[in-house]
Amino acid sequence: MNSVIGVTMFFNLKNLKDSKVETRPFDFYKKNSIATLSSDIPLVILCDETNIEWIKNLRESLSSKPSHYIVKNITEYDHYKINYSIVYKNRINSIGYKNEQRTTESYLLTTTFKIHAIKLASEVYPNASHYFWIDFGCTHVVWEAKERINSIFENPKPKVAMTYIHYRPNSEIDNMESFLEPGGPCSLAGTVFSVENSYIDLFYSRCLSIFYEMLARGVGHGDEQVFMYLFDRYPDMFTLIYGDYYSVISNYNNVVRDHRAIIKFFIINSLNAGRPDLAQKATKAILDSYEKGLINMNEDDASFLYSSISKSLNL
Repeated sequence: MNSVIGVTMFFNLKNLKDSKVETRPFDFYKKNSIATLSSDIPLVILCDETNIEWIKNLRESLSSKPSHYIVKNITEYDHYKINYSIVYKNRINSIGYKNEQRTTESYLLTTTFKIHAIKLASEVYPNASHYFWIDFGCTHVVWEAKERINSIFENPKPKVAMTYIHYRPNSEIDNMESFLEPGGPCSLAGTVFSVENSYIDLFYSRCLSIFYEMLARGVGHGDEQVFMYLFDRYPDMFTLIYGDYYSVISNYNNVVRDHRAIIKFFIINSLNAGRPDLAQKATKAILDSYEKGLINMNEDDASFLYSSISKSLNL
C-alpha cells in the first residue's frame, strides 16, 4: 500500500526586503490555503515562527492527519542567504527584470526552495512511497481544489508526475539566456506534483544543477523554468499529466477539464515540433476519458481528435 506524504511551505514575501506593492499580501495566502491544509495525508509544513500558530490551528481544524513543522525563516537557509546576492547582481542591468514587479529576487528563491523542501520532507519521512508538493495558496487558481485534493493521493503516479501545460521544444528553449530573459514563459506547472521516493535524489540533484546553470547565465524567474529544462533533458524521469493550471488536481488521475488547452498548447505544439510520441500520449489520455464519460467534449472537438489527430498518429 502506498504511503503518501504532502509537502508545502509558507513564508510571507511581504516581510522580505525586496517586497513590492504587487507582492501578494499575507491574507491572500491565508484565504487560499484551505485546500492544502485540508489534505487527508500527513503534511510536512515549512514556515517561520510568525506563522506557525495560525497554520497549526487551521490545519488541525481541517484535518486529523499528523503534521510535521520545520520552523525556520527562509532567509536563514543557505539557498536564500548564498544566492540572493547572485540573483540581485544578475538583475541590476536587466531592463526586463526592472519591469517585473512581482517576480522579485525573493520570488525566484522562494519558488525554487520547494526543491529543497521536498527533499527535506523525504528525510523526515524516508519510507514514504510518494511525496506530493502542494502550493500553499493553490486554491486561488485550481478549480475544485478542496473538493478534489484528496482524490489524487489514492493512486499516485510513478516517477515525477507533473502537468505539462505548454509544450516547449528544445529548439525553442535551447538558448537559455534569450528564452528566459526576462520573465517566465508558461510550461510545466509547479503548483501540484508528485515525486516517487526512488526519484527524489535524482529530482533534487538535477533540479539544482539546472537552477545553478540559470544563475550562472544570469537568468531565472521561478521553479517552473527549472522543471521545463528538467523534462527537456531527462524526459524519462516524468509521468506527464495534461491540463492547465486550473486542472492540476482534477486531471491528475484522468483528463476531466481543459481538453481544448491540451489540444492547442500541448498536442499541436508537440506535433509541430516533430514529437508525435508526446502528442499520441496526450491524445489518448483525452480520448480515454471521453470514452469513459469523464469529460464533456463537444462533437467538433471529438471529431477533430478522432480524425485529424488520431489518424496522423495511427491511434
